Amino acid sequence: MRRLRAVKCNTSLFDEQAARRFQSHKGKNSAATTFHLFAGTALRARWRKVEGSPDGQGWTWTGSVDGARYGHAVLISNGSQITANLSRGDGLLYQIRTAADGVIWVREIDQSRLSKKDQ
Repeated sequence: MRRLRAVKCNTSLFDEQAARRFQSHKGKNSAATTFHLFAGTALRARWRKVEGSPDGQGWTWTGSVDGARYGHAVLISNGSQITANLSRGDGLLYQIRTAADGVIWVREIDQSRLSKKDQ
């Protein structure tokens, strides 16, 4: 891990109402979210698909990262809890996780520094 910080996140951007709104506009244009991860590091996720979880409790958002040919974005929301992986495809991975105490953390991982065991 290269960097870690606590962040504030508007989780209502990924709640049931937002998911239903996205689904009702499907095919017209995709929604996008800009994540300000660290000073000087922001990624814009372009959401392509939103699906409800099998248990009906959460939502899975999947898409790409603007300006990154091999970039991908996956975010899972469940109430005020979110988990996400964002990558430009350049070897840096950004993970967003909600801790048990409700604090949301972002960490930057340099995948080239992971051992084979960690991958």
